[in-house]
Amino acid sequence: MNARGWVVGALVGFVGAVLSVGQSQAATPPNILVPQAGAGAKYGSRDPYTCSSKTAPTKGAITADMATQYFICGHEQVNPAGLLFLAENVHLQVGKPVGKAKSVMLYMMKDADPDGLVYPIRGSFDAYLCNPVDDSFPPDAHGHNCSVQHETNATGSCYRTGFGDWSCAMDGSAPGVNQVPPPGYKPPAAPQAAAAPPAVAAPVGPNPAATNWSSATKGLPPVAQASAPPVAPARALSGTAAEIQSGVQMFERGDYHGAYQKFHTAMQANADDPLAALWEGITLDALGRSDGFDFVHGNDPQFGVAADELLALSSWRHREIDAAKTVLTTCSQSHPENTSCADMMHGVESGASPPPVKDWPAIVGLTKATAARGTVWMPTQQP
Repeated sequence: MNARGWVVGALVGFVGAVLSVGQSQAATPPNILVPQAGAGAKYGSRDPYTCSSKTAPTKGAITADMATQYFICGHEQVNPAGLLFLAENVHLQVGKPVGKAKSVMLYMMKDADPDGLVYPIRGSFDAYLCNPVDDSFPPDAHGHNCSVQHETNATGSCYRTGFGDWSCAMDGSAPGVNQVPPPGYKPPAAPQAAAAPPAVAAPVGPNPAATNWSSATKGLPPVAQASAPPVAPARALSGTAAEIQSGVQMFERGDYHGAYQKFHTAMQANADDPLAALWEGITLDALGRSDGFDFVHGNDPQFGVAADELLALSSWRHREIDAAKTVLTTCSQSHPENTSCADMMHGVESGASPPPVKDWPAIVGLTKATAARGTVWMPTQQP
């Protein structure tokens, strides 16, 4: 080989090597996923991912590998309500561009570069939604605090924003499966003892010492103290009725966590039993978990006034005075023969402090009603 042929051969070999290196680099996209350290701890899960950068590629079409990473870091987050979103088993494809953003009518593309191309994507993934772990609240206990949707026909798009970042999102409509463990589930190191009920500070009002605000408690049995023996039903109960009776006894002893589990079990077995609904509502309030709970759910004439009073007591306790007055006004108009709602209204308007949650069952006669229900009315027995 002459000198000219040697030089040409060397140059060809060098160019081939450069192309080979370039192709190898292109085949291995950069890993831009970075875990948000510690963010998954209170969910018992792995940490959600964020992206260290969202600019690659700066030119040309986006690859499926990069679109997958952008989708993951765009989907995974802890939202302002404290819910954790995670994506697992993500597989997607990128299609040919469907046009420029300014000519593609997609409502989610308000931040898109109007002259940038929009790429359709499709694929599958498992979408997890998790609540913080709360072992005192069975639906959110360790290993049960998430729901998952197995999306097999998800669709979406990728585009560049006006800042040069990539944004990729897709979703589907698969049904959810509840009470599943989160991705990367981390069980507790040791069995955890049930936490004590949170202390609730007494609301401050113009007359915080005024506790004898209502005559509604006259003639009702006193609230049982921890040392008082539980009241046994007249005859053996089973199913939902037994769960309610056992829960009442726990509530009267101050075991709100145990009582909640009994009432929740009764609700799951028979969601139409208003007695279980009312007791579960009181117990949730005692645990500080009653926001949004509907005391009137499953209401029937036997507990119409009690449901109204409990809803008013909850509003009063949380300083939602106008809401309490609205409920009590409706109650007084609907049940003019019953003076307890009017008595409670007097207490609310006078600025008195609301009674402690432990006294609510006696105030509304629910303890007495439960005993009567267990011995006379008898809830529908569940197998």
